[in-house]
Amino acid sequence: KLNRIRKQLLHLACNQLIATALQWGCKLLVLEDLRAYGPPKHQRTLSRKLSNWIRGSLYEVLTYKAALVGIKVTRVNPRGTSSYCPRCGVKGLRITEPTTTTEDPKGRFFYCTHCDYTADRDYIAAINIFRMYQQQRKKKFSLINAKPVSYIGTATPPNRSWRRTYSTSVG
Repeated sequence: KLNRIRKQLLHLACNQLIATALQWGCKLLVLEDLRAYGPPKHQRTLSRKLSNWIRGSLYEVLTYKAALVGIKVTRVNPRGTSSYCPRCGVKGLRITEPTTTTEDPKGRFFYCTHCDYTADRDYIAAINIFRMYQQQRKKKFSLINAKPVSYIGTATPPNRSWRRTYSTSVG
């Protein structure tokens, strides 16, 4: 029963990603390549089973479903992607809240001391993962060599109907 639920959630998540990509007109999905990461220490058996299942299955199912609608899926090395500013390229600080500038190793937010840019570290990583993909195409695999983006605009998707139809939009 648990495996059936995991499989169903995996397919629903992939359908959601594909539907969102279609709404935004994306032709490419760039994912973190998490194959190099191992399980946490002292929890090897369960952790390894869970992490390997999720990583491998998500990529395989997403690649299969994306190919059905003409979207390419690729992976890049995520090393350092949440540590560098996407606007100026300088290594920033981890902070606990967007309103502070005090460094905290467990902080969930990013602060750039050079350009005063603050954002969630997951958002920073997503932007930098795409920058890494652009550099990977040029055969330079370093985030430091990746060109920063001058401005990241925010927009809403053209149509939000994917929220209602994500489970049936992709086979």
